[in-house]
Amino acid sequence: MIYTSGTDWAKKKVDWSGRNAVAAAIEWGERLLGAKDACLHGQWKTWQKKNCPFSLRTAELYMQLARHKMWALKLSRDNPDLPLAELARVAAHLDKQERQVNDRDKPTTPPDDGDSDGTDDFADVFAPDLGGSD
Repeated sequence: MIYTSGTDWAKKKVDWSGRNAVAAAIEWGERLLGAKDACLHGQWKTWQKKNCPFSLRTAELYMQLARHKMWALKLSRDNPDLPLAELARVAAHLDKQERQVNDRDKPTTPPDDGDSDGTDDFADVFAPDLGGSD
């Protein structure tokens, strides 16, 4: 979701009942992430305090839910009574585990040493500079 100018969305009423609570928190989180990206360095806390009817900690919770949206929605369907803070914590953990598994399954390539010939030369790294001045 792209942040747009104006802050009317930050003051809108939200239906916090049942399953709508997780969806609403994620929507807020997505918007807050956009707003945070649009803020100059060091201005986020001031913007949040001025424009949001809840604490910075709550804003951070909503943004964490948005960052891990897929897992948060799945977990909320499977565990409808899970508090938002616990939901965000578990979703972040599962998302991290999934990324680690995906990273482990990717083929690895050796780093390029910067040589134009594409070889790893032992002397490039370990041999002392024995050349004289040219």
